[in-house]
Amino acid sequence: MKKIISIFIILIIAYFTHIFYVGKMNQKIFNLITQNTEFYKIENINFDQGFFKSHITYDMIFTNLNKNLKTKIELNMYNNFFTSKNLEGNFSNPFLNSNETLGKFDAKLTLNDTNFNIYFNDVNLSHKEEDFIFKGLKANILFDKQTKIKNASLDIEQIIIDSFYEHIQANKISFNNYLNSALSIDEFLNTFYESEQEIRISDLDIDKINFKNIVSKIDTNLNNNKTLNFNILLNIDNISNEITPDSKEEIKDLKLNLSLNQISKETLENLNKELNQGIKPNLEFYLTEFLAFNPSLNIQEFSFSKNKKEIKMNANIQAFNRDYQAKATIISDEIISKLFPSTIFMGGFDEYFIQKDGKYVMDLSISDTKNDSHIKINGNDLNLGISLD
Repeated sequence: MKKIISIFIILIIAYFTHIFYVGKMNQKIFNLITQNTEFYKIENINFDQGFFKSHITYDMIFTNLNKNLKTKIELNMYNNFFTSKNLEGNFSNPFLNSNETLGKFDAKLTLNDTNFNIYFNDVNLSHKEEDFIFKGLKANILFDKQTKIKNASLDIEQIIIDSFYEHIQANKISFNNYLNSALSIDEFLNTFYESEQEIRISDLDIDKINFKNIVSKIDTNLNNNKTLNFNILLNIDNISNEITPDSKEEIKDLKLNLSLNQISKETLENLNKELNQGIKPNLEFYLTEFLAFNPSLNIQEFSFSKNKKEIKMNANIQAFNRDYQAKATIISDEIISKLFPSTIFMGGFDEYFIQKDGKYVMDLSISDTKNDSHIKINGNDLNLGISLD
């Protein structure tokens, strides 16, 4: 009997200890999501703390957009590891300046991580002949034990922007961001870091142009904490342009593989900060700052097919302060004017291609350095009556 009582007492102590532990973890999450950042600040916190459950309300003011733009947030925190949700709440629509709910969120603690989910209600804003429709927007953030961000993802069912001037519609959009190391929310929002990012769009219409199955992957790597390398892959299954029912052009299997190297991390972050604050940047100043690190652009592959004929290109651009060199090679299975009839009006564009091994090839070389200034096509100097200076 004493053993049973002892076990019972141990279970009660363990239960209340776990309540206390989960409460501390919830407090960490709350402290994290109510931190002020460059994008927003937190005001009017009302915290009704309880042992098993806490109720909180506060306002989030979007400082980088409009000082009067704010959302009211209400949340409940449950100090029980075995509940389906340890945190849940909702937020109002900041654009309507009312208590209308724009979405909700929840979080679930595990032994190692915390899954934080945000779900937005569908948005349908119409004004005269303009429409803005947002459907099925949800986000997920994975935190570690130190409440640092490990991964983040975003999914959107549909976006429609329709007006007299333009029509844009995108379906089934997904964005995944896999961080190489966990970051604080401030580092995540304001710095460029090592990561693997993937964007997928199943269908995109921009006026009369349609894109099918867009997949983009970006790997970001850091060099000695000063410069960044970006490796970018892009695949699009089909691009069609239907100006009239009888006039339709299609490009298939577009592939792009390029790298941007030696991009100044500090300069990029400063530029991003000014843009977020609505400041018009001095582009000449930033160009000088970027060129100081001798950046380069390498296109390993750019290819697509039209009318079952393939076009490929590779290129390299290297900058040395104000000097630069560029080389590119374009290889086509068909005469360019047959694939793109509009090039006929470009002054004999076909003449820049030579036949080699059954292909149509153009080698382009551009140099503007202290020792050499030239534009060459297929090894021959091109005189356009202009100077590279």
